[in-house]
Amino acid sequence: MLGLHIELARLWVTVEAQIHGWDFYPSQESITRRTFIRNGLYRYIRYPIYAGELLVILAWPFEYGAPITLLLAIAISFAVINSRIRREEADMMAEYGDTYAAYVQITDRMIPNLW
Repeated sequence: MLGLHIELARLWVTVEAQIHGWDFYPSQESITRRTFIRNGLYRYIRYPIYAGELLVILAWPFEYGAPITLLLAIAISFAVINSRIRREEADMMAEYGDTYAAYVQITDRMIPNLW
């Protein structure tokens, strides 16, 4: 049951982030400079999609009855997601500069008030 609840939380996080993410992509008619998203979950964390991915990976050991693999799942997930975040943040800083730096100061990466 714990795994199912974690999966449901992941579903909510991912769907909510994708709904607000639609504003990120310009339409074919208006090719303008993209702005990064600052509404919805993006007000609190910069990577809600990755947070959803982390939740699903954390749920798997409980769903498959192998809680000992939780530590391995956390270690691998943290390494992969942290690597992806570092690359994306470097790209965002290059594209948006001080505006993105200010956004970084007021938000957390994936877990509010923790990371």
